[in-house]
Amino acid sequence: MKTKILFAVISLVTICSCTKTTKPKTSNDNILKEKTIEYLPIKPKINEAKASDVEKSIYQKAYDLWYNGNSQESIYKFKAFIKKYPNSSLADDAQRMIGTAHENLGKHQQAIEELEKVKDKYPDANSTPRAIYDMAHIYFYSLNDFTKAKAFYEEFINSATIEDKKYRDLAIEQIKNWKEETNRFKDYAKTQKEDKKVDPKNFIVVSEVSFINNEKNNSNSHFYSIFVKNFNDKDENTWSNIESKANSMPYDNYTVVYFFNDKKNTPILAKGKGKGSDLDFDEKYDKYCIAVYWHYPNGSTQFKRWYFLN
Repeated sequence: MKTKILFAVISLVTICSCTKTTKPKTSNDNILKEKTIEYLPIKPKINEAKASDVEKSIYQKAYDLWYNGNSQESIYKFKAFIKKYPNSSLADDAQRMIGTAHENLGKHQQAIEELEKVKDKYPDANSTPRAIYDMAHIYFYSLNDFTKAKAFYEEFINSATIEDKKYRDLAIEQIKNWKEETNRFKDYAKTQKEDKKVDPKNFIVVSEVSFINNEKNNSNSHFYSIFVKNFNDKDENTWSNIESKANSMPYDNYTVVYFFNDKKNTPILAKGKGKGSDLDFDEKYDKYCIAVYWHYPNGSTQFKRWYFLN
């Protein structure tokens, strides 16, 4: 886990005068620290009309496609659902899932555009606050536009219902530590720019799994197993490229990327009790796993070399 470091800047003003004293000026940072941000109280649950069994069935089929990692196909199905049932209480959920699926595909700007439609078309729906949170999350962690991210986090906090309490608490904590978090992700943004130097031919995604993880508070979880060609343990550039590749992968709230140095011994991942919180692969592959990368729900990341052998 990354260690958070707080730098405190103390200014001392010394005035050499026998007849007059001057009070030290208060910095803008100190004013911000002393100011208590007040938010609107959390809103009650939004009660929507129940969807029909047919609507639920069609929506679930589209959701299952996304759940099993077929993001592009799920987009087609969710759009078809909205076209057929524009007034369904699940239409707003389908629109939000379209945005989520685009984010999973790494299409950040398109994800923003689709999530904006939730706000515009369904302003009073129960999924609208979460769509606002999703946009804040994308602006912060994917696009590194911290100004827009903060605005959306604050909008989400003031529009969240009791059903969104967990995410509201996370957003409040995010803003509370805003300077620290933004500084950390400015470094992350630099890493993202360096990803363009990575040769994609050296990385082969062997398998990909996505599901709802109960151990992670019902958050979306995503897992990859990747074979690394031309791996050289002694070459720091190789390790740097592997970490950069990990940073560039589309992610859900909780994402784990496993890297292997032997294609024949790169496992096909499957859901089950085991490694990576609800993910399992045989221990025989451990010695071939050269690195593991984690992307946590709060946006922090971790990268470990030879994780299973240490």
